[in-house]
Amino acid sequence: MAKAKKSVHHRVKRYELNHTERVLLAIIGVFGFILFWRGLSSIMDSVPLLNNEMFLVLLGLVLMYTSGLLIKFRK
Repeated sequence: MAKAKKSVHHRVKRYELNHTERVLLAIIGVFGFILFWRGLSSIMDSVPLLNNEMFLVLLGLVLMYTSGLLIKFRK
């Protein structure tokens, strides 16, 4: 089993990106993030409940609390 695994990994070559390819992928990633954020913003604007600032503050606090950003869990 270990020999077969080694031969499979030996055949797969690691592809390394040059500087131009890294910059191109970074630009594509940034545009993807911007388009995602714009779409999310448009969806949020269409929900009437999310136009209430107090509700947004409370919702944000609840999300941060439940995700553990506001509190530390003991080990």
